[in-house]
Amino acid sequence: MSESKLAALEDEWRERRKAKAVNESELAAREEKWKAVEREARESLVKGEAIEDAVYDLKAVNPNRASEQDTRTPTQLLDFIADKGRDADAALGRLRKLVDNSRTEFP
Repeated sequence: MSESKLAALEDEWRERRKAKAVNESELAAREEKWKAVEREARESLVKGEAIEDAVYDLKAVNPNRASEQDTRTPTQLLDFIADKGRDADAALGRLRKLVDNSRTEFP
């Protein structure tokens, strides 16, 4: 269903609603028809978008790439973290020495 048909139904319903001699049952029937067409249009749009998304999946994924999974045990991970902690402590110690030396040179 095209948007122009939907717009025409909506306009027709609004005109009938504004008319002085309004038949409530006719107005209700036109409103239901308008809502049904609008619902059908939304459903068609959703179906079209789903088809387009399925056809044009443009993710940058290499299907031949081997997966890189971490196979270390929890104990190995903890040891690795502790080792990196020691490296960080050593780097901080060197930085502190540099800062302390610069303070004594430039009072």
